[in-house]
Amino acid sequence: LIYGLRPQDVKAYLDLKNATEGKYTAQVSATLPNGLELLEITPDTVTITLDPISSKKLPVEIRFTGSLPTGMVVGKVTADTDLVTIQGPRSLINAVDRLIATVDVDGQTTDFTASVPVTPLNKESKKQEGVLLNPSNVTVNMNLVQNVTKKTVDIKTILSGELGPGLVLKSITSEPDKVEISGDPKEVGKIDAVYTEPVNLSGVDKNVNREVKLQLGENITASRSSILLHIEVGRSGEPVKPKLP
Repeated sequence: LIYGLRPQDVKAYLDLKNATEGKYTAQVSATLPNGLELLEITPDTVTITLDPISSKKLPVEIRFTGSLPTGMVVGKVTADTDLVTIQGPRSLINAVDRLIATVDVDGQTTDFTASVPVTPLNKESKKQEGVLLNPSNVTVNMNLVQNVTKKTVDIKTILSGELGPGLVLKSITSEPDKVEISGDPKEVGKIDAVYTEPVNLSGVDKNVNREVKLQLGENITASRSSILLHIEVGRSGEPVKPKLP
């Protein structure tokens, strides 16, 4: 150790003024403060690769993370720029396979705008270091819509109570006999028919028409909330129309 000598007083350098693109083994030189003599440099050579600065433009792929509430899906997605310029050593630029921008949609229920960073990925889907992006962020406009499935199903009547003595139910028909429902795809997929509210036959002694409400599950809507029910009764022993739901 030399008293008063600081690391920054000794400067090592490579002379690359005539170097071109490629791999080189270069001699290490050094400058010392006055009064000091250079005895040895270890290591005295280094291997370097010179790469020209290059650039190219790539589209940005918008990705999503997080979960939207049930019944919501991503609709239209737009970004304030379609292409991003990447710049850096040519070998690193060539290693960039694609650019992604990831938007967190977790819990979002309405349209929103987010500024998100652009990430360069190589062919192994890992972040490629050593390159510059312009712009480094993109502004993404997210349009959220209801994910609604429609389906036409039968209407089935629920009966309660009993007709009076000597009376029989000859027929019961609904107008209409089918209804279109809509809602969350998972819930709609489970429904094969929509049922009416219970219809009490007690006290019915003649043909009647009744407006009856439909029973709809949570988050399910229908093209109509009620139907007209035609109830036909007769005396025991009379011909019965085989027309039941």
